[in-house]
Amino acid sequence: MPLIPPELAAPMAAFGEHFFPILILLGLATRFSSLALLVMTATIQIFVYPDAYPTHGVWATVLLVLIARGPGKISIDHCLAKRCVAR
Repeated sequence: MPLIPPELAAPMAAFGEHFFPILILLGLATRFSSLALLVMTATIQIFVYPDAYPTHGVWATVLLVLIARGPGKISIDHCLAKRCVAR
């Protein structure tokens, strides 16, 4: 990527690829994590694998659904939201 040196971009991408899916699986910061993965997917689609649009399209669709609808009732986000509203 032209804006970030590769020595910095590669560890950041590796961290994001492992950290954000774990957060989504736990249901913690789901919308933020989905947005981060969507940006990463778009970056990979544009700069790295421009012919992989069928795969990246599926990923983008799933991430957009999570951004739009949220994590669901069985998630840490839902429990935290219920606690904040109760107070």
